[in-house]
Amino acid sequence: PKRHLPNLSVLEDSGDVYMRCSFTYDFALHDSLEISWIFNNGVQTSRILPNTAGRVQGKALQGRALILTFPYRKVSTTYITLTIGHVSLADDGWYTCLATTRLDSAV
Repeated sequence: PKRHLPNLSVLEDSGDVYMRCSFTYDFALHDSLEISWIFNNGVQTSRILPNTAGRVQGKALQGRALILTFPYRKVSTTYITLTIGHVSLADDGWYTCLATTRLDSAV
């Protein structure tokens, strides 16, 4: 999903912004999962990897589960959050959460 922050001129220096995203995928692809946030401010695109330091932090919670409904299947779910502390106009842009597995690069 792609998200755009609300009017940042109103939010500037008023606090933090939190965004959440989740993915469900096949249990067998868990070890190849790569997650990140993509930020595009209209001029430049950058990748935000999971981290716990600095003003912009990305966190991930990954789990495996067996869904006990018919048809039985094994799935994994990842929940990722992005926290932007002390939001400013420099944070204005589009944020996209991204998850890829080895099947995404299969020919």
